[in-house]
Amino acid sequence: NLVNQYSDLNFRLINADVQNKAHKIEAEGAEAVANWEKEVSAMDADAAVAELTKRSNAFAEAKLAEWWELAGHLFAKYGRYVVTHNESEINGEEALGQAYPMWWLSSPEVGFLTWARNGPYHGVLEKPAGVFLVAGVGLPTMLVMAGVLTLLVAVGVAYEAGVRKGKRSVSIMDVYIAQP
Repeated sequence: NLVNQYSDLNFRLINADVQNKAHKIEAEGAEAVANWEKEVSAMDADAAVAELTKRSNAFAEAKLAEWWELAGHLFAKYGRYVVTHNESEINGEEALGQAYPMWWLSSPEVGFLTWARNGPYHGVLEKPAGVFLVAGVGLPTMLVMAGVLTLLVAVGVAYEAGVRKGKRSVSIMDVYIAQP
């Protein structure tokens, strides 16, 4: 849908107009259906269905035409990354109407303020998605801790096995042997 695609340019700002129009159309549709059902209530079933179909199709075509007008309105109002309220030279445009927020501009992941010749992205996300953090500890630290824990468990198991084998070998050779 053209309107939805255009909304992606500045969703927060443009989608407000889109939602207002959509809610208006939905309210008009609900009111129209209620009125039509009252008007056709005295008709026989086949005639009522035919009349409701005709009216709902005409309503849908009219609202589709309005939606196309909305697309043109959005292009005129939000084009060129400004907000145009009217065509006058004074107070007709809001130059900073679509300004990006400072948190976005200063983010190193976006790189707007730290742009370099080979690009802004440095290969490391500020807060990597999908990485769980435990008390502020990142994934590399967690991997090292898991490796150390695994090593300690392996050493403990080997020590215990060695002690048991030593006890068994002492009990088998419980005598002194004289060496020449």
